[in-house]
Amino acid sequence: MSNRKHRNYGLDLIKILACILVLCLHSLVPTSPVVKNSLLNLSVYYAGTIAIPIFFMASSYFVLNKRMISYSYVIRRVGEILFIIIGWVLVYSIVHFCIKHNFIFLEELKGTAFVGIPNQHFYHFWFFWALIIMLLLSPLLWYLLQKSFVGYLILTSIVTLICVGIDVSMHFGNSSKYSEHTTDF
Repeated sequence: MSNRKHRNYGLDLIKILACILVLCLHSLVPTSPVVKNSLLNLSVYYAGTIAIPIFFMASSYFVLNKRMISYSYVIRRVGEILFIIIGWVLVYSIVHFCIKHNFIFLEELKGTAFVGIPNQHFYHFWFFWALIIMLLLSPLLWYLLQKSFVGYLILTSIVTLICVGIDVSMHFGNSSKYSEHTTDF
């Protein structure tokens, strides 16, 4: 019998679909007249929002599908993600310091974790912080999945309802207004 792992082509197709949906999400601005005045464009934009949960589900599948999840694995992965976040923010802050003589590392780093802070350039990095939270919870989720599938389903249902509630609330305008983020120094 072969120990060779088989590729999950269904998961590959889901990730490809999510990539296309992310392009739709990031190429359309929901407040622009081209999107607001076109049901098709607005539908494409909102269809793109499903890409975020798809990426989280794919990441969770790979994390929770392990034989065991150790805290050393979690700490190593969190360290790798923090290296990416801090690295990009540090490079940007150094360039900004060389041009404007103002070191903005802490402000930009705070902007990676909290969406809605004005004039932050790395607001898309919220996804990394969400992955960190997912990784920190993964040993508990793995344990629940192995020991109490019903408990896992209950926890997953509660978290899903919270996410859907936040998403619906944001679609009805209960979030900060879409802000223009500039990339100039």
